[in-house]
Amino acid sequence: MTQAVIGIDVGGTKTHLVLESIDGTKRIENVIPTGLWSGETFTAKAATLARMVWTLRDMSETDLTVRTLVVGAHGCDFAAECRELEQQLHCHLPDSRCHVISDVALVPLAAGKPQAIGMIAGTGSVAIALDVQGCYHSAGGWGWLLGDEGGASGLVREAIRAILLNYDRGIHTDPLTLAFLHSFKSDHVLDLPAQLIKKPVAEWSRKAQIIFDCETLGSALAASVILQAADDLALLVDRLHQQGITSNQIVAAGGVISHQPILFDALLLALRRRHAEMTLELLTVPPVQGAVTFAQTLI
Repeated sequence: MTQAVIGIDVGGTKTHLVLESIDGTKRIENVIPTGLWSGETFTAKAATLARMVWTLRDMSETDLTVRTLVVGAHGCDFAAECRELEQQLHCHLPDSRCHVISDVALVPLAAGKPQAIGMIAGTGSVAIALDVQGCYHSAGGWGWLLGDEGGASGLVREAIRAILLNYDRGIHTDPLTLAFLHSFKSDHVLDLPAQLIKKPVAEWSRKAQIIFDCETLGSALAASVILQAADDLALLVDRLHQQGITSNQIVAAGGVISHQPILFDALLLALRRRHAEMTLELLTVPPVQGAVTFAQTLI
C-alpha cells in the first residue's frame, strides 16, 4: 500500500490539491473552483474538503493511505478557527493527521522560508507571519469595502476615488478617467461608485489592469494610485512589526504583485524607505507546495 500526503490550498477563487507519496515518487494534482466557502460552517467546509480528498485519492488508481493532510484555508485567520476545521476534518478522515493554517501562511512555506512574512496581493491583500512562539499574526485582509489596498479590488476602488477627487478639482481628462468611463460603460464619473455593487468583486476587480495600462500611457492619476497601493502594502509589514514580528524577509504572491513589475518595484522602494535591510521576492512555485512540504515534515 502506498503512503502519501496531501496538500490543499483553498483560495478565494480556486482550490489547488496535490497528492504526493512520502518517498516523492508519485504526484497527482487537481485544480478546481473553490465554490461555496466564505460564510459556510466548519462542518460544511470539512465535508467539502473530505470529498476533494476522496476524489484525489481515487484519481491515483492505486491503494494508498493518506498519512497527513495540510490545508491552507482561505478565511481561517485565527488559531481557534484552524483547530475547529481540523477537528471537523478528522471526523471524515480519522486515519489521517490533519493540520490547518491560513492559505497566506503557505507562501513563505512554499518558498522554503517559514520565518519570512508572507504577502498576498491578488484580488485582495493580506500579510501574515510567525512570531518567535510559533503563533501566526496577520495584517489586512479586510475585504474590498474597507481594505485590500494593493490588491485588485482595492486598486479599482482607490482609482475610482482618485477619479472623483480629480473631478471635484475640475480635472476631467486624465487617461485613467476616460478609460474607466469606457470600461464601466458609464456616462459620468459620479456613476462609477455604483458599479462596485452592481457586479461581483471577482468581475470588476479585473479592471485593475487598466490602471497599469494607463500608467504606461503617462497617466499621473494612475501612477499616484499605484504608488499609494505600494505604500499601503508596506504598511501591512509595519503593522506586523508592531505586533512583534521581527522578520525583514518578505515573500509575495498573488496575480497583481506577480504580474505587475511596476507595483513590485514601488513596493520594494517603499519597504526600503522604512528598513534598508528589507528583502522582497516573488514566490516562483504554487503556494500549495508549502502545504505539501509541511505535510511531509509531519510524517
